Amino acid sequence: MPIHPLDEWAAARTQSLPLSALKGAVVGIDASHYIKQHLLHPSTREPLLVALGGFPFALRNSIERELQLFKDLGVTCIFVFDGLDFGTKNQRPHVSAESVRAFEQAWELYDQQQADRVVDAFSGAGTPRPESLYRFLQRILHNNGIDYIVAPYSAAAQVRSTAD
Repeated sequence: MPIHPLDEWAAARTQSLPLSALKGAVVGIDASHYIKQHLLHPSTREPLLVALGGFPFALRNSIERELQLFKDLGVTCIFVFDGLDFGTKNQRPHVSAESVRAFEQAWELYDQQQADRVVDAFSGAGTPRPESLYRFLQRILHNNGIDYIVAPYSAAAQVRSTAD
């Protein structure tokens, strides 16, 4: 019997409720997962992000709208950021060879002034690691009066311990 991923198992058992059902609740949010979801969502995905670097322009507004929605509904959010990546021997970020090739091809297209194809090429070159955007998200949270903590190690374990 094959082992099914947790997401598949959980997807079959999900229930949808309005966000207002969380009124008065404190919700722990894994910051890495939150950022990754925004980086991959079509409404906030920026195809030239790997070329330009920095924080995605559309992401700030989207996050601030969501934070305001939670406030309006009476939901308290606490974002939890990963701490030390202890025990990892290779501290260099892993970039796949495919991603490197796509990135190089995108710059070649740029040099050839093929603007139409450049955007698609950079879009296929991957997305930044969520950890590279931590400081940007922390600044947004601070400016909006939202609490956050940095876990000693894994945010997942810290989010779980806040539920107790």
